[in-house]
Amino acid sequence: MTRKLKIILVIPQFVLSGAEVMCQNLILGLKEKGHDVLAVSLYDYHGSINKKLEEAGVTIKYLNKKKGFDSSIYEKIEKIIEEFKPDVVHTNLYIMSYIMPAAIKYGVKVKIHTIHSIANKEVPFIRRRIAHYMYHHKGIVPIALSYKHQNTVCKEYRLGKDKVPIIHNGEDTSHFVAKEDYSFNDVFTIIHVGRFLKNKNQKKIVKAVKRLLDEGKKIKVLFVGEDNTDYGRLVKEQVKKEQLEDSFEFLGERENIETELAKADIFVLPSNYEGLPMTIIEAMSCGLPIIASSVGGIEDMITNNENGLLIEPNSEDLYLAIKQLYSSQEKREKLGKKARESVYKYTREEMTNNYLKEYYRILEERKK
Repeated sequence: MTRKLKIILVIPQFVLSGAEVMCQNLILGLKEKGHDVLAVSLYDYHGSINKKLEEAGVTIKYLNKKKGFDSSIYEKIEKIIEEFKPDVVHTNLYIMSYIMPAAIKYGVKVKIHTIHSIANKEVPFIRRRIAHYMYHHKGIVPIALSYKHQNTVCKEYRLGKDKVPIIHNGEDTSHFVAKEDYSFNDVFTIIHVGRFLKNKNQKKIVKAVKRLLDEGKKIKVLFVGEDNTDYGRLVKEQVKKEQLEDSFEFLGERENIETELAKADIFVLPSNYEGLPMTIIEAMSCGLPIIASSVGGIEDMITNNENGLLIEPNSEDLYLAIKQLYSSQEKREKLGKKARESVYKYTREEMTNNYLKEYYRILEERKK
């Protein structure tokens, strides 16, 4: 029988976004399996994820990082690692260079870093050089989210595929209700979930939908995600300038995303690049027809015309894809049901088991 592990999982902060939701799910999955998990957040941010973790009995340590470079983090994480004595230190997003020196110093056997974006977009050049050194010389294992994603990691860091394990993100799909009725009465509802950033291309959604509205189609767009950003303000200005306020709702962050997804007829994600989006897993769980860019891990999740539509990230392709689904209930039902069938690969249970296999594999390898 495999032994109980002591695991430190570190992320910048538990805002309500894709990588953070993945970490929440992994922490809860590991805890449910009896492992001792300590969550560490660089910033003193408290939101719905923090609340959910604390209600489940997870301890969260806050390092109260200042903006910009903060050398105090090295001493704080050293103290945590020295006291907790973990078997595993698992970092996420841009923080590896802050955390892993302490894990190396204290001889932590398993040092894992999940790369949540395509490799050359994750962190600036100098941090990628530090990561290259750590992957090659300090025993840190980078985790990719999909086959396409793995290719970017191998290319950027000059690693063989055998050095870059693939572990899909996972969601607790049990609380998502599958769509049954693919008709719509009067208004066709589109949902997009994501933080308002230029990469997410929300402006292209506005442009594509305006063409459809000008053709006389009745459409409502639900934007879910943090919109209090510079790009978010530009999108709102675009909607106002085009006098489209009645057709677009900016809902901000939503804790119970399944409630909003249940209101929609289709889901769209026309990003320029992605890792393996949690939002697509959530849309799949609801059996929503999906339109998404043919980039990153999305290409491994969606097979065009089978369980979704893949497009290039431009407004013309998005317009044509929305028009196609607007016009065909049969197509919506086929894609939505196939999407729901595909979600078994992306459950919390599957993800947790795969990370545990990797933790134990490295532990066993480093006993030798």
